[in-house]
Amino acid sequence: MSSEQELREIKETLKSIDERLAVMENNEGDERPFWLNFLIAFGVVLTAILLIVGISVFIGKE
Repeated sequence: MSSEQELREIKETLKSIDERLAVMENNEGDERPFWLNFLIAFGVVLTAILLIVGISVFIGKE
């Protein structure tokens, strides 16, 4: 009796894992390409540098 219950639980676990994998495969197409991620990161870094330089120049004038 317990072995049948264990088999049922294992089947349910495998089914849920299979469903999660299917969801993950569907979400893979939504990821941004590498070059777009690189451009976004480059823009963020450039903005931060310009902001720091601008603030330091503004403080230096006073």
